[in-house]
Amino acid sequence: MKRVAIAVLASALAAACAPGTPSTATIDPLPPPAAEPPVAEPPSLPADEATSPEDQDATSPAAPLPSAREYTAAVRIGARVAVVRTDPAEVRVQVGDSVSLAIDGDVKMVAYDESGAPVHGVRILANLESRHAVLEDGRIRGLSEGEAELRMAIRAPPPSGTGPPIVRTFSSPVVVAGPPVATVEIADPGVRLLVGAVLQLRAQALTADGSPRSAVHVDWASNRRRLATVDEQGFLRALRPGALKITATAEGVEASIDLEVEASPVASVEVVGRSRARTGDVVRFSAVAKDEAGDPVEGAPVEFSVASFQTRTALGASIFADGAFVAERPGLYRVVASAGAGSGQALIEVVERSMEHRATVVGRGLVADRPTSDLWAFTGADGRDYVYTGTHAGGQRMLAWDVTNPGNPVLTDFVEVDARVVNDVKVNADATLAAITREGASDRKNGVVLLDISDPAHPVVADTYDKELAGGVHNIFFNGDVLYAVHNGTAEVHVLDVSDPGDVEEAGRWGIDVPGKY
Repeated sequence: MKRVAIAVLASALAAACAPGTPSTATIDPLPPPAAEPPVAEPPSLPADEATSPEDQDATSPAAPLPSAREYTAAVRIGARVAVVRTDPAEVRVQVGDSVSLAIDGDVKMVAYDESGAPVHGVRILANLESRHAVLEDGRIRGLSEGEAELRMAIRAPPPSGTGPPIVRTFSSPVVVAGPPVATVEIADPGVRLLVGAVLQLRAQALTADGSPRSAVHVDWASNRRRLATVDEQGFLRALRPGALKITATAEGVEASIDLEVEASPVASVEVVGRSRARTGDVVRFSAVAKDEAGDPVEGAPVEFSVASFQTRTALGASIFADGAFVAERPGLYRVVASAGAGSGQALIEVVERSMEHRATVVGRGLVADRPTSDLWAFTGADGRDYVYTGTHAGGQRMLAWDVTNPGNPVLTDFVEVDARVVNDVKVNADATLAAITREGASDRKNGVVLLDISDPAHPVVADTYDKELAGGVHNIFFNGDVLYAVHNGTAEVHVLDVSDPGDVEEAGRWGIDVPGKY
């Protein structure tokens, strides 16, 4: 069990902001308060079952430890299990479709002993938590393209032969595929292809209704490798002048584009940008390719890269395709711009922001039996200061702390919900309403729980909203009577009307149509 503490800072950060002051960040810890040892809870397992249920194992904390004779048959049989696998080994499901997880279903969960023989009679429980797929009512349903993991668990006697059964877990991959590819489109590079240039080609696989596939594999090929090569990521390297054809293939569907490699007239590249910045600043660099006469070369592809002069700043900065540079570590960096065979560079010195502040730990609120996930600090309607904290790894609770006396945080109440993780905690600007998010609910009905905090020391549930949020909600944010909720399953933002906290309704939805959005 992890011990999680709430650290209350002695002074507000805003009051300590003084640009240009030296780094003075320190933490003066207090000795941890004495605490009673947590009461051990029996391990919990997800609710979906594949085999015939046996009697539930129950061990009273006050009862003697069970012996081998007192275990249920399913637990005793669990001692013979070496591995649990699915049949087929890789579970495949399409977006919007589902497969059954049962003895006579599309996917079977099978336990095997050391010799590889099936073990019958063992109870296997399944769980799946992913934004790509969900397990509900004994079926795996595809939500979005990607890969997930089906977790399978059994109970077995502990190695000592006495005591509560242990939980052993196994996993199997789940692949969620989109509808079949109907067409492939290769985007026009939009620049001249000069000898020595390297640029990334991009292809989009589309379904019959024109919807893009986000996770389909594309194979690339060049019909004249002496003129230009292309790798599996679509990066094309121009070698010699001449005409060639590039082909992209996705699930057997092909598309091609004709390109012309030109001799490069670029003799140099002029790079312009600031020479000094602070860590975290975004600096814009521009680059112009020029010929021998110093005239700009129109349409020349420019590629940016960055390197450091010191080992301690290695990988401490990034530069994007549009010339946007940002450094996370101080040091001297070299920004290089290449166009064909020509290149140029600029140097930039990055210094610390010097925005650190002195912080002193003055109190702790101890949670001895579960980790903390998120927290929100606010002043309640009663004028007292509070911190609400979420829990995970079997948490299921949001805890309310009175921190008016920061040296002695007091746990005033908690709210318990059906969830594996209370992932996010937010309070509105008026401190009248709080919201917590749920992930890993036993009934797969995740979503948002609204709390009435008119009495902030004792929050109560006002409403639960879970429509089309089965994949879980990762983050939320209040803006007046609107609550924005980010859905794990689709990575879209659900816009919820919370003007009536007892009757939450969806007012809209927003998302971006790009692969890998998060």
